[in-house]
Amino acid sequence: IADAPEFERYGPEFDPRSGKGGLEIWIPVKA
Repeated sequence: IADAPEFERYGPEFDPRSGKGGLEIWIPVKA
């Protein structure tokens, strides 16, 4: 894992009340 921030991306189908739906977690890696 690279020394950089991680990101979470929530799609339009994500429901914050229930926590269900699309979610992407982006983790930086060293090449």
